[in-house]
Amino acid sequence: MVGDINLFLTPCEDDNDDDAETEGTRRENKEADNEDCDGEIDIMIAVPEHRGKGIGEAAVRAFLHFLARKHDGIMSEYAHAHIVDQRAGEGEGRRRGARLKRLVAKINAGNKGSIRLFENIGFQREGEPNFFNEICMVLADFSSVSLSLRGQSESEVPSPSEGGLGYREMVYDRSRLVK
Repeated sequence: MVGDINLFLTPCEDDNDDDAETEGTRRENKEADNEDCDGEIDIMIAVPEHRGKGIGEAAVRAFLHFLARKHDGIMSEYAHAHIVDQRAGEGEGRRRGARLKRLVAKINAGNKGSIRLFENIGFQREGEPNFFNEICMVLADFSSVSLSLRGQSESEVPSPSEGGLGYREMVYDRSRLVK
């Protein structure tokens, strides 16, 4: 193992403060979107000699492919947990399909390799570095990326020699670990 990749899902923080909207309309829209979320993607290549070899980009591309193919199941699990948090004791209420609206990567402003990695994938820089000197790279329309990847099976993912990811999903079974 040379590193890891994670996804953190949080409720969307749409700052849509259009003056033409009334407070009631904004509240209704917020309630309608309360299952949609943003995803923060976090990748680390731990061993310095493995950096700069394309492993990180391949991992993020493979992860995006996985997210696209498993989107509905991931969002169903997220929505269920989110509803339970919001409506503790109120019953389940009506269900809407949750969506992953955008992906965000927070990167140290001096980490040119990671910035280039996310730019190569289609993320765009948003705003200036924050208090922690992190810049925000955003893939604002995950749904369009998702649609292009969603229908592909593992066998349809091009191999590295064809310019693709060249990965396959494996089932992790703790019972088969050698002791």
